[in-house]
Amino acid sequence: MLGASDLLIMELKNHSYWKNVGLIKKRTSLIKLYLAKQYSKFIPNSKVIAVSGQLGKTTTAVCLQAVLDQKFKTLTSPFTNSATTSLQKLLSFASTLLKSRPGDQKIIVEIGVDEMTGPDNYFELVKPNIIVITEMSSIKDKYGALNEEHFNEYVKLLDPLSNQDLAILNWEDNLARRLGEKTNANVIYFGFDSKNSHVWAGKMKITDFHTVFELNYGVERVEVRSKLLGFHQIYSMLAAASVGLNFGLSLINIKKGLESISPLPNRMQLMPGYNNALILNDTYNGVPLAVEEALDVLNQLPARRRIVVLGEMSSEGDNSEALHRELARRLYKDKVDLVLLGTGDARFVGEELISLGFIQERMLTNLQNPQIVSNLLKILAKGDLVLVKGAPSLRLDEVVKKITRDK
Repeated sequence: MLGASDLLIMELKNHSYWKNVGLIKKRTSLIKLYLAKQYSKFIPNSKVIAVSGQLGKTTTAVCLQAVLDQKFKTLTSPFTNSATTSLQKLLSFASTLLKSRPGDQKIIVEIGVDEMTGPDNYFELVKPNIIVITEMSSIKDKYGALNEEHFNEYVKLLDPLSNQDLAILNWEDNLARRLGEKTNANVIYFGFDSKNSHVWAGKMKITDFHTVFELNYGVERVEVRSKLLGFHQIYSMLAAASVGLNFGLSLINIKKGLESISPLPNRMQLMPGYNNALILNDTYNGVPLAVEEALDVLNQLPARRRIVVLGEMSSEGDNSEALHRELARRLYKDKVDLVLLGTGDARFVGEELISLGFIQERMLTNLQNPQIVSNLLKILAKGDLVLVKGAPSLRLDEVVKKITRDK
């Protein structure tokens, strides 16, 4: 009779990922997965912490490791970009498991809901007893319509948890609050609401290019000065703090861990730019909520001029035009000084800005990446702050490299 690991390998052999993979690499990967499956049988559930959600998973995993490293030997699978297939992520995690050390006490795994079923199922390797959900509102469209099927995947994610396990959820996200009503696990909420959150942030501000907030738990509090820019990144830090407190870490130790974290590549990464300008590199994704969060940060930082470089937003389907026009209204309201737009549906941003009365000379549209670079090198000056925002497929990170190198 075939075991679960044999069935997993058989299913994986038919996975579309293998089409362009050489025979030796394929066999090596399948062996690796099989061994990881066998090894995982000896990993107690109490070691495993899973992080899921629509935004902030990787940042939360990094924050978790920084906090838990204050007390435990912690293992985290290397993060992969959003363009990587879920099977590739699973292979990466299998490699991490096989390289783990005997003394590792906590294992952090980042998963998407599309990686919880079928041949890409992380839970064939590990079964967590703590699951963190970061943010879910982006499974709604701009008009509030909920993708119920997608939401139910999160319900299934929490289903295996018992009343001995933990679900750590974002109180500010109404869908996460709904999840809290559907799980048997003990629920810990984090957020900005001091009345309903178990762990919360207050007195938030951005100063000296740091995000500063008061971390609260009961009557205890401590000020955190983080290099992670933006109030939205506080959610990841609160989630990590919630896990740390569950394992008995003090607020002082949690503060130490959080303040040790540097910005992740292409995620709200502040970089020195050409002609002493500053570049805010947020080229990791282009979903509407992430664009809005990036603009929030741009508006809170000091600058002589605020310049936005924007590619088309990703995966918006029939709502794309409406969402891009809504973004244009936000840019107009924020009184951005200069706007450089890429190709594709980014044209709707330009059209809407013109209809609103935005000065046409302060905007360039339908630009290829080399044109964006050329124009920025002509106009950048000391004190300028440039937000570069777009999905990885647009390769705007290459624009960032060109305008941050020494001249």
